[in-house]
Amino acid sequence: MIAIYVSPDQTQVVRAKLHKKERVVIQQTCRIAQSFLPQQAYETDDGANRCIDCFIDLFQSVSEQIKLRKDDVYLVLPDYLFSMIDCFSFETEDGIREHIRSVTQKNLEEICYAKPILTAPEPQQRLVTVCALPRKLIDCIYEAADEEKVRLVSVESAGISFLRCTGIFNKEELVLQAYQKQATFTGYSSNGGLFKLDAPELSLENLGHMPTQDADQLIRQYMVEFESVAHQTFEFLNQDLPYTLLMPPRLMQAFPVFRERKATAHHFPDYIDPGDIPEEEDELWMCAVGTLAQDIDFSSDAFLDVLDAYESIQSGNVLPEDILKNTQKYQKMQKALRYTQFGILGMSVLTVLELGAIFFLSNVQVPPGLEQDYQSAQSSMDSINKELDLIHTRQKEHEYPIEAYAALLSDLPEGIGFNSIEIGDANKKADSKWIKAKVVAADPLKFQDYVASLSRNALFNGVSIPQIASDSSTNYKTADLTIGKGNLSQ
Repeated sequence: MIAIYVSPDQTQVVRAKLHKKERVVIQQTCRIAQSFLPQQAYETDDGANRCIDCFIDLFQSVSEQIKLRKDDVYLVLPDYLFSMIDCFSFETEDGIREHIRSVTQKNLEEICYAKPILTAPEPQQRLVTVCALPRKLIDCIYEAADEEKVRLVSVESAGISFLRCTGIFNKEELVLQAYQKQATFTGYSSNGGLFKLDAPELSLENLGHMPTQDADQLIRQYMVEFESVAHQTFEFLNQDLPYTLLMPPRLMQAFPVFRERKATAHHFPDYIDPGDIPEEEDELWMCAVGTLAQDIDFSSDAFLDVLDAYESIQSGNVLPEDILKNTQKYQKMQKALRYTQFGILGMSVLTVLELGAIFFLSNVQVPPGLEQDYQSAQSSMDSINKELDLIHTRQKEHEYPIEAYAALLSDLPEGIGFNSIEIGDANKKADSKWIKAKVVAADPLKFQDYVASLSRNALFNGVSIPQIASDSSTNYKTADLTIGKGNLSQ
């Protein structure tokens, strides 16, 4: 798998492998001293075409440096490109969608979003972090990937990728990432999630053109504003937190405020094997490397010391379902092509063997009794083939009720029960759900925990709760749970 971090000043590329879904092992890295981000708006047809050309150039340049051997490609984009990176309280999925519409001022068809962090610290309400990217930008990236036959599987924000790579989630973090023409603050707290504040006036170019004293004062003003927003977002945020500064070292030394507020540098956690990356450069590569850890199960016992029990860290991949399905189809086609090539080779060998056998058997006399048995077997082949067809059909229609029920129970949190469970679909519609259940709990937060747990099970796909209701006689909550089929071959 390959991560590509497309920053406004350079491009970082990382090849790695995921060892047992527990450890990212970095195999190769390279920097390209060029940015491939579009410099113009992509809303118009002409702008979209130029945007596509930029990403085609990106994939071609990466392939020249690190050969794309049908690798899964994980793209990381700077936070300022996202229409929204914010955390907020919610009660229902509809409430989340309405908040996204309100903040972005766009219809949901015009954006794609992910929910990488869910948290529920008592006595606060549940909070969710949402990252939203314009659909037009995603379409441009996908069209470029499709043109270059690149297997694009993920698009994430630099902020989420960096956080995942620090390895300590039960903390607070203030980050300033400055580029040549842009700058972005991000704030994180395990009690709330992640949010961003764009600050283009703090770009390297703008600060470089100002007197040192004026630039230092401007940075301090922005920090005051950002920390004020952070205290409103995270009720219990500590005062005077240091800043992680992702910028050239020379800039950190140029202004007194950076020397005063700079945090101790992060280093890769145990689940990242840095390969040849020097320890002093760990922090500079985290935005690129962190996205490759999105398939690690952070709910496992290995992360009890670094992740609060009420917090869930998930993928921030904003690629929509239709693009992911197209990528999966491409993967299956490539797999089928490999099997076909092996099959052709095998058939060639069998042909040679069969020709040898025919030559040998042509000189052998078949006894009359065996010849009669052969004729009888041939006459029975039609009925045997019909039986085999029936068996294959039944296998395809198998609804795996025992496996589904066992998996439902294995992920069931304490405090949740079932009112009813239906497994299987007699109509066999393409968009039908495999499992429909009614679950009941006194604490509605348990429903979200259950959905998060089921979503990590490869047997299940599209786990959702379309409706939650209250039982006035018992004060219990009931929820309709729907689940689609996932990977049943495991």
